[in-house]
Amino acid sequence: MEKTETKEAFVMFNHSLYHALLIDALTMRELKTALLILRLTIGCQKKWAEVIQADFMIIGIKASHAKEILTRMLDKHLLLQNEKTG
Repeated sequence: MEKTETKEAFVMFNHSLYHALLIDALTMRELKTALLILRLTIGCQKKWAEVIQADFMIIGIKASHAKEILTRMLDKHLLLQNEKTG
């Protein structure tokens, strides 16, 4: 079987965003969600991403909890939905 070579890739984002992730009082689920959304946006060179509840399985969050986390992050103004907060 052939061994395929994987190429390392990095996501670069603004220092102020990184700083905000460090100092904001995020739960582990919120931090994982923020990192997932960063990966789906900045990591894919997009300004926005359509996130569905099933995407949360990747980061170990059940789909049934995804809406709660997204709602909480929108309420905290950590995310934008359709270019609006909360």
